[in-house]
Amino acid sequence: MSGMTQAASTKVLDIAPDVSPILDVLEDYSRFIDELFDQPKPHSAFWEGNVGNTAIRSVGRVVYKWRHSLIENQPPLALIVRLSRKLSDIVSDIGQHPRKILERRRSMEPVSRFRELDSTCVRWLIRQPGLSIVEKAGHRRQILAVQRFESVNTLENRVLVDLLKRCRTLAADYLRHHAGRFPNHVWIQATQRFKRICEQFVDSAELACVQSITSLPQPNYVLLHESRYHEVWLAYEQVIRQQTRRQQLWQSRQSVWAEMCLIAIWSSMSLLARKSGSGNCRSTHRCDLWVRDKLEDGGFIDWSSCPTDWKLDSVSRVSVVPAKVLANRFQTIRSGGDFSFVRMKAGGEEEFEDLVAVGLDLPDSNETEQQATVSVSFSKNGSVVSKDVPLDLLKRPDFFDDRLRGWFLDD
Repeated sequence: MSGMTQAASTKVLDIAPDVSPILDVLEDYSRFIDELFDQPKPHSAFWEGNVGNTAIRSVGRVVYKWRHSLIENQPPLALIVRLSRKLSDIVSDIGQHPRKILERRRSMEPVSRFRELDSTCVRWLIRQPGLSIVEKAGHRRQILAVQRFESVNTLENRVLVDLLKRCRTLAADYLRHHAGRFPNHVWIQATQRFKRICEQFVDSAELACVQSITSLPQPNYVLLHESRYHEVWLAYEQVIRQQTRRQQLWQSRQSVWAEMCLIAIWSSMSLLARKSGSGNCRSTHRCDLWVRDKLEDGGFIDWSSCPTDWKLDSVSRVSVVPAKVLANRFQTIRSGGDFSFVRMKAGGEEEFEDLVAVGLDLPDSNETEQQATVSVSFSKNGSVVSKDVPLDLLKRPDFFDDRLRGWFLDD
């Protein structure tokens, strides 16, 4: 029982850090998945589309996008960029004219100025000595009365202020990564402007009395139906969803990076298969891959749609599959890695030439900053070899090309 308690405590304390190169890479990969999910493309040879929370994409589409992920002629179209373009004018308008309500508050008012009494004020007045209101007011000439005043401390304004604080952090992080390379890009300038707007109204006297939000609220009528505040609410939901996924990415960093590494190897397999002239690559590219819009079981890919084999030469084919589906697909094989290579002879899937099991050792901290690497250890023919792999594979899409050739073709 104590072991279970300790494990649960460790899991609870596994909170995503504010700054981490590992988390930056995982978020880049999540944007890669988002772009796959958001942009289905018609094709004459195969169908692509979205079914609920799952996107059906061809393997060829996925590896092509991975292969061209190195092209960086502009900063990424992140959520904060879309919000900057959409909310800048709305936030400026609300910040200058926030919605207010009339609140009632009891206070001691001069007899000559009071306008309203409620039951509590009447009871107080009855208990005071004297026959008339003037006598009951005493020497200070004041009585307890109801005062009406304007207040901006409403739920919709609390949501607004919390959104501005979160967007200020997102904008600062986005600019920290991309403003140096693209200082004059329109998305960078829009984000800088939006960040200034957020800072202006978060610290303004008008919104200073707005209380903080401690949990995700239920939207009220204004957030759902008033046009300006409804856009604020929609943006708030998007930001909360992204920050929740950031925490999920950190907690599943091992399996998410393994999935990213697997797609990188598929990309290299595709290149080797095309160069071999085996003719198998095209059919493999047409296989469907199921991509989810959120993390499930530690990843975005539904491995029920595992692609077919890559034919690298005239006598052998290679299948690259996650370890959790390896046992279902190849009944006689067991592997302990995150994913595995299975090379088969031309005679059929039951004739295994060798097995390469891959295990990933991902650093848990950000102490090494941008120089952080991961090690990939694989066993082959009884020997174990470890390779250092760049942490940010999205910027090195060709990393496995030559290495896979050495592993499989140059024995």
